[in-house]
Amino acid sequence: MKTVIFLGAGASAADGAPLQNELFKAYFEKDEDDDTISLASSNLYGPESQIVAFFNNFFDINVRYNSDDIVFPTFEEVLGILDLAEIRKETFKYYYSGDRPAHTHSIPVLRRYLVELMAEALHIRLKNSKGFHLTLIKNLIEKDLINDTFFITTNYDILIDNALINNYPKIKIDYGIDFVNTEKLNKKVRPDKTGCKLYKIHGSLNWLYCSTCTNLFLTPEEKGVITYTQSCSECSTSRQQIVVPPTYFKDISNVFLSLIWNKTENSLRNIENIIFCGYSFPDADIHIKYLLKRIEINSQRKIKITIINQHDGKSSELALQEKLRYKRFFINNIDYTDNSFEDFAGNPSKFW
Repeated sequence: MKTVIFLGAGASAADGAPLQNELFKAYFEKDEDDDTISLASSNLYGPESQIVAFFNNFFDINVRYNSDDIVFPTFEEVLGILDLAEIRKETFKYYYSGDRPAHTHSIPVLRRYLVELMAEALHIRLKNSKGFHLTLIKNLIEKDLINDTFFITTNYDILIDNALINNYPKIKIDYGIDFVNTEKLNKKVRPDKTGCKLYKIHGSLNWLYCSTCTNLFLTPEEKGVITYTQSCSECSTSRQQIVVPPTYFKDISNVFLSLIWNKTENSLRNIENIIFCGYSFPDADIHIKYLLKRIEINSQRKIKITIINQHDGKSSELALQEKLRYKRFFINNIDYTDNSFEDFAGNPSKFW
């Protein structure tokens, strides 16, 4: 049976990653001896001070004041505000884009710093990953299911990437796109078009894009946005992250993302089984809903749909709202299970 495993934020959360509404709190609550960032920077327009100023100016939050009482905005809210300003070509007081007055902050630069902050938060929380992604891939291989399976993920982290790489040479990765440095990578981490399809439709923290050369640089097994210089070796242009925030205002016009979305739709046309893991089917993901509805309506066969998104502490009301979102959308019957991603990883064949 041709199967796609669709990974949402809940799958990464099972391995220890903070959800998008926990990202900022997770970052600023890191251990005092963690020197990944110093918020006491004397550089007024350096990354640390810009982050401090942003939370103070926009949300009246002093991030230096470590308190459980602080209520941070979600990652969606923060990037959504900045991205909508860019789309509307509008500015905020002291925050500009393009040619900006002196002694002001750049919205695109601030966005980059916040994405790097998000990467740091994931790095901190996933130092002691629980390994459920690794378990999943191991069991898919053991049950001889991996060859008829591909992955779609909305997550920026590289948990599933590393789980696949960890099983080389049995498994290689096909991201659906080409990277400028592919030939320079060793065989273990080199993308291969004959490999297991992994389509990261919202981008990835190990992709860096040069808008001058229009090429993409891969940093396998590492979150390149925080470990690599972001200057293109060919033209010295500052490389950019490709990270699409979970908002209504998604920009998927990047040539590489557009190609991934096209290949995702093509691959889904012959699918028989969709397993959603840790994905709450949020209203903001209208692009995904559009894609799935195209597949459901245009498909020549009935598709089996399974939802796996239970976790400790999840309220019955939240689960009911989520179940209704799925049921009101799909024509095909869905199996909304009481299982968690941990359950699925431990025995994936149960859901085939």
